[in-house]
Amino acid sequence: MFAALKAEFRKLFTVRTTYGITGIALFIVVLYSFYIEGIRAGNSAHLATKLASEVPGAIQAVSMLAALVAVLLMTHEYRYNTIMYTLTSARRRTTVLAAKIVTISTFALLFAVVVGSLAPAMAYLGMQIKGLDVAVQQFPWWDLAWQGAFYTWALSMFGLLFAALFRSQVASIVILFFAPGTLEALAGLLLKKNVMYLPFNALNQVLQAGTSVGPDRLSTGHAALLVLMYLVVGWTAAWALFVRRDAN
Repeated sequence: MFAALKAEFRKLFTVRTTYGITGIALFIVVLYSFYIEGIRAGNSAHLATKLASEVPGAIQAVSMLAALVAVLLMTHEYRYNTIMYTLTSARRRTTVLAAKIVTISTFALLFAVVVGSLAPAMAYLGMQIKGLDVAVQQFPWWDLAWQGAFYTWALSMFGLLFAALFRSQVASIVILFFAPGTLEALAGLLLKKNVMYLPFNALNQVLQAGTSVGPDRLSTGHAALLVLMYLVVGWTAAWALFVRRDAN
């Protein structure tokens, strides 16, 4: 297992797209938080939840890029036909799949920590440079930490899941970008208010801590549990296909 993990981390951090995509995500966070949410904050600087609101906003804005890194980690191997080298280097295919999951989980959590810390820091710096009077801030550390980390991790796991199921780089990326918005919006025409039980709608509700629970919204805990159920079912199917030598 250690050798498989070492190999997956090496693949992740020696591919230029990992640094390119991560750099784009951080650039977006810095630019938007510093300029739009900081220098141009205006009267919103007087809100006690100003900096706390930067965390879920930034996480939701750029976590799709972390999921894209997850897709590329697996689909690059299918695209360039190096997957067989990976499979033959391990005794069990389950080990390969587990190593990829652990690698992307680690990357996603680090990504969430960096983005979640950078966004409020840049916003505060922008407001200070502008000379705005910032109110005393309320910062629910625990809620922001677990919700941001869970959102980024779950979205990355969906990305890796699509890659494991479809194995095609183009198909996985298309599904990743269209499923949360277009596909679930179309499904909502039929499901009406029950659309909140779909995976990406449920995942979005994890970040909506300040919204009251009602007939059209789940609590953050129930939403996270529902997302976990989708991931468990999806990864069980992906694992079954992978170990049955349907990976090439």
